[in-house]
Amino acid sequence: MIIYLYGPDSYRRGLKVRELVSAYRAKYAHADFLDVDLEENPENWVVARDFLKQSSLFAPSKLCLIRESGAPKEGTKEWKEVLKSAITTEKIFVI
Repeated sequence: MIIYLYGPDSYRRGLKVRELVSAYRAKYAHADFLDVDLEENPENWVVARDFLKQSSLFAPSKLCLIRESGAPKEGTKEWKEVLKSAITTEKIFVI
């Protein structure tokens, strides 16, 4: 599942992100979590890709929080495929 947050100001988006992450952590206490900021380091899309593709034996679910998720300069096609696969995969959430 992909949750895309948008709006006129970053304050309200930040509140919604914190609300979603806290609700997720309350439901899945032992889940995998990754927070990636692509504005600071655009090459971190590779880290997000690897996180979303790896399977976990012990975590029931995964949450990947991607900030400033504009398409990376390199690997745009692969990044789109990773996000498309996250849509159809159960127990993987991308914000």
